[in-house]
Amino acid sequence: MPRTRKQKMLIRVEKGVLLLVLVLSSFPALAQDYVVSSDGSEVADHKAGLVWRRCPEGMTLKGNDCTGKAQKFTYDEATKQAASQPATTGATWRLPKIRELMGIVKQSENGSSVDHALFPSTPSGPFWSNSTYADDPSFVDLLPPNANWGVTSAVGVNKHFGGDDSGMTWIIDFGNPVQIGVTSNGHSKGGITMNPHPAYVRLVRSTP
Repeated sequence: MPRTRKQKMLIRVEKGVLLLVLVLSSFPALAQDYVVSSDGSEVADHKAGLVWRRCPEGMTLKGNDCTGKAQKFTYDEATKQAASQPATTGATWRLPKIRELMGIVKQSENGSSVDHALFPSTPSGPFWSNSTYADDPSFVDLLPPNANWGVTSAVGVNKHFGGDDSGMTWIIDFGNPVQIGVTSNGHSKGGITMNPHPAYVRLVRSTP
């Protein structure tokens, strides 16, 4: 079923980092098949076959809330954080794909955001995906023509300065309204910046 999204587009540079932002004001509601684990630390999406950590990295669950301070990571630090999990938790966690991150966005009368009952105390600010533009170029086809043009233009600007598609990674900000963009992951040989943009991390794993 087609998704209706009302969007406006912003392209900005922050501290030398290209950041394309799509402000999304309309999203489909979350499916009603999320189940919180018995200890409250995880939430399973049985429809998608995924298990999410309810708290961002750096925060811990206390009662039904995430406490502490969410930590920001560069892209390389984020992938290392995920890779370290089997040794400490016995489970294989990873960075989510951008389409998976979009799957936990919900629409309410107050706008689009993450469901704070399922994902309490989610901070505003970018979260890493594990999808570069090179990994999922067809993702832009889900966007309206003007937003599609904005994404490809931003990637084109990066290429103009010597960058490549694998150096641009999709990010999402779960504030209200939700914002989606692309930013440098520090792997491009050239481009607008060689400095990786730090972002929050929410880990996911596949259901057994």
